[in-house]
Amino acid sequence: MSAALLAAGCGGSHPSSLVSDGGSSGSSDTGPSTDGAAPRDGGPNDDAGDGTAPINVTADFFVAVDGKDSWSGTLAAPNAAASDGPFKTLGKAQTAVRAVSRTGRTTPIQVVVRGGTYILAAPWTFAAADAGTVAVPIVYAAYPGETPIVSGGVELGGWTSASAGTWTTTTQ
Repeated sequence: MSAALLAAGCGGSHPSSLVSDGGSSGSSDTGPSTDGAAPRDGGPNDDAGDGTAPINVTADFFVAVDGKDSWSGTLAAPNAAASDGPFKTLGKAQTAVRAVSRTGRTTPIQVVVRGGTYILAAPWTFAAADAGTVAVPIVYAAYPGETPIVSGGVELGGWTSASAGTWTTTTQ
């Protein structure tokens, strides 16, 4: 089952195709471990309650709807003290990826996006600074078993029932 959002600017002959969502392909992850973060992080104390072993997802950065752009983005979930955790926005992760040194690096730069809906206020654009290389591709992927939704639409709220089966709202 595929879980990639996209693989950005891999260029050359490097496959820019999808990444595995469960490690079933035998590939190994690289980057900082999520151990030490709050429950649901995939660390050794995680208990999904479904009889499966905890997931140890590693990445350079994580994005989650309950994150904060002031955090490091290196944990899959907020820590117990709520002082660090994932980024909240894809744009912040993109900025962090741009700052990663590629000098001497031989592994992909990975951003793992947790499940939830990410509403974009403006188009999410990529430039040359976002391009990976054959040796160091940039990969944005879904967290295993979760489904992130990136939406460029406008969320409408304030719905009221006008009559049976008819709802109305006011837009700006």
